[in-house]
Amino acid sequence: MIIFHKYVGFKQEFQTVVRTLKEHKVKHGEVVLANPGLRKFHVLLRVLVSGLIINEPVIHVFQAYSRMVSRICRKQINIYLNHGWGTKKSPGNLEIIDPETLKKWRQLKKKTDFVICYSDFDAEYFMKNEYLKDIPDPKFIPLGHPRNDFLVKNKENETFRSFLKKILEIPECEKIILFAPTHRESKLARTDYDERMMTSFLEQIAVLDKKLQERRFFLIFKPHYLSRKFRNFPRFSNIKVSHDTDPRLLMLVSDILVTDYSSIYVDYLLLQRPIVFYQPDLEYYQHIRGLVVDPKNPIHMPGPKISKLSQILELKEEDFKSFDLEKSRAFFHKYWDDRASERLASFLQKLLSQDDL
Repeated sequence: MIIFHKYVGFKQEFQTVVRTLKEHKVKHGEVVLANPGLRKFHVLLRVLVSGLIINEPVIHVFQAYSRMVSRICRKQINIYLNHGWGTKKSPGNLEIIDPETLKKWRQLKKKTDFVICYSDFDAEYFMKNEYLKDIPDPKFIPLGHPRNDFLVKNKENETFRSFLKKILEIPECEKIILFAPTHRESKLARTDYDERMMTSFLEQIAVLDKKLQERRFFLIFKPHYLSRKFRNFPRFSNIKVSHDTDPRLLMLVSDILVTDYSSIYVDYLLLQRPIVFYQPDLEYYQHIRGLVVDPKNPIHMPGPKISKLSQILELKEEDFKSFDLEKSRAFFHKYWDDRASERLASFLQKLLSQDDL
């Protein structure tokens, strides 16, 4: 049995994997797309293993530590499908000095057999730390993420893009800018730094509002999902704050991405559209989390740097010419097609076909 523990927003891609597996008539029983609460999921899995499939293998594909399950049968394989790749230390600097978080990382590494990633580079930093080195590494399999099939399939679909503009209520404009920063680990740091950063972002985009209209630009502000508690935003004329929209839709509808240290730009490279980096607190972020890429390396961060958000409007075409988006894409991605779901399905099929499983 293969059990996918769905992570928010990626059900469609997992269903593609499930459908492919069923078409190939998997060797061992059913394929299940599970989406109950964690506690109910544990109960479901225990019932399945103890009562129905005690002699059959279980492959569990999960996307977050909170959805990881202990080894509860001899023939269980745990496959970790991380939600973001390529930019940050994992575990981060504050995570390794927090006992509870470090414990979670140790359990994750100990119980994971395979990690589905983007490229061989990911195996160089993920789960790599002095406090984890006593635990054997899982095997890293660079297949790409099923969720990104949707991005690649629709990157040149102008009909779909027009539809997105309509449902997102974006007016006619020359360019759409997506601003998508990451969070600042405030919970672990026990500070209000994220709140202060949000205040700074809002002050700056308020100044931008009128200037955007003059250029016929529109900006979408996508706060990190850990910043959802900040909900009371003022109304803008040329700016939309989007908390809950699938980030893939926002990427597809935009012409340019502005981010800081977020791994969203690694996915955005699949679209081969311009990227701008706004990193007002680089030294602080290196201290609290840490990066595995060099901000000065044009392959690692392929876009001009700005020191305040209003400088977005000052950028010219020549500011982007020294950056090779194709080389950056090749660095972060082994594959950049729309077949990650097929590759994952084939990998799972191969695992199930092993006689000793």
